Amino acid sequence: LGTEDTIRTQDGFEECLQVNYLSTFLLTSLLLPRLEQSSEARIVHVSAKAHEWGNINIEDLRTRKVLDLDFPKRKMPMLGNLAGSYADSKLAQVLFTLALARRLPPHVVIHSLHPAIAQTQEKHERFEGPQKYLFTYILQPLAKLLGFMQSEEDAPKTQIHVSTHPSVQAVSGRYYSSLSPPLVKCGKQAEDCGVASVSATASNRLLQEELFEASCELLGLTDGLCSEA
Repeated sequence: LGTEDTIRTQDGFEECLQVNYLSTFLLTSLLLPRLEQSSEARIVHVSAKAHEWGNINIEDLRTRKVLDLDFPKRKMPMLGNLAGSYADSKLAQVLFTLALARRLPPHVVIHSLHPAIAQTQEKHERFEGPQKYLFTYILQPLAKLLGFMQSEEDAPKTQIHVSTHPSVQAVSGRYYSSLSPPLVKCGKQAEDCGVASVSATASNRLLQEELFEASCELLGLTDGLCSEA
């Protein structure tokens, strides 16, 4: 999740930008030749619903190595950086997915998704006193009731479905979400189950292309998926 402060990596990038997004971009670039050699291949980026709160400033990215320099202003009570640079990095993943989907050969498909939120001990340890009581006895039960939080058994199902279901190979550039159940037997084709809409910002084709080009430049990539950037 990062923090609400601008923390830099050894490479000079804001931490969520590098860990959550640029690493994904670089790994995908390195693996792409092998994927294209396969008879069928699938790329799945684990984004988050938090992408809807994200913002990307291409000028900040090129000159300051941060997706949006003003992200600390979006700090949320109890949720910290969820709507800050974390959300920006998750938005970047969705934008990248949609830009890359237009560049891949038909036998290589790509999707992004929102994973389920599961109860963990780490979430409890983040809070103390009244905040811990509020989270444990009010927010967490409400999140379970509304479907935002799932059991440890159900939590991985979206990732497994998108990564392994044969029908999902027939489409590309989709965004799936654990908040849009069911994943199977939804009354539609299997590849259409669990599909959700992305934010208006994520749907911006110009921003998708600008981010793709800037990412290639920041990583110093000129061949592979960046050869046509």
